[in-house]
Amino acid sequence: MSEALVQLQEIELLGQNPDAYCAPLKWRVRVEALENFSEPISISFVWVGSASSSEYDQHLDSFDIGPLTVGVTEFQLECDAPQVELVPPGDVLGVTILIISFQFRSQEFLRVGYYVQVAYFEDEKNQHPPQVPDKNALGRFLAMPQPVVTFNPLVWQGQTPTQ
Repeated sequence: MSEALVQLQEIELLGQNPDAYCAPLKWRVRVEALENFSEPISISFVWVGSASSSEYDQHLDSFDIGPLTVGVTEFQLECDAPQVELVPPGDVLGVTILIISFQFRSQEFLRVGYYVQVAYFEDEKNQHPPQVPDKNALGRFLAMPQPVVTFNPLVWQGQTPTQ
């Protein structure tokens, strides 16, 4: 295992926060590559639909970035919003998690997790939620200043750096 050859410098949610539940999520990401890469890194977005079972997790989008060259690379991504219909009705409101996973050769080397508060914009609906969630009245708020960042050791050797 060795030092991460791709390091996250910054990640920023663009647009409104809070925002409508069904609005796409737009991001600005800045990474630094410590070597040249001949293959891209992948970034995927996962919405945790229920704390009780991963079967409700939603893969929102995936992107391949690169191949990266030595230095800092900045890019913007827009991922789909979660589908409220795929979340158990009892788990729609409250706190959930958005996971952003960075991988090289299908191996995760970095994970950024954000707590997300899901609620109706109207207090009355929060106090007496409808049996069938009203996706057009739902909002989401990402707790941006305190993401949970996890680094996973990765065998980078053999990645065949370019000249």
